[in-house]
Amino acid sequence: MKFLTTIEAAAIIAERTGKPMSDRQIRHEIQIGKIKAEKIAGTYLIKPKAINHYKRRHPGPKSK
Repeated sequence: MKFLTTIEAAAIIAERTGKPMSDRQIRHEIQIGKIKAEKIAGTYLIKPKAINHYKRRHPGPKSK
């Protein structure tokens, strides 16, 4: 099974959504539990299936 790094996952999500996404944002989504990944030797490895299930969060409420 092939695993993706955070940089590869960010590129795939940015391509699918049409909005830029950084590897730092991917790490944040992993830490809050939105993307499932395994941390091995200081690197997050993400299954491609986890990226298929990921949906970007909606922005918060608009300020008045």
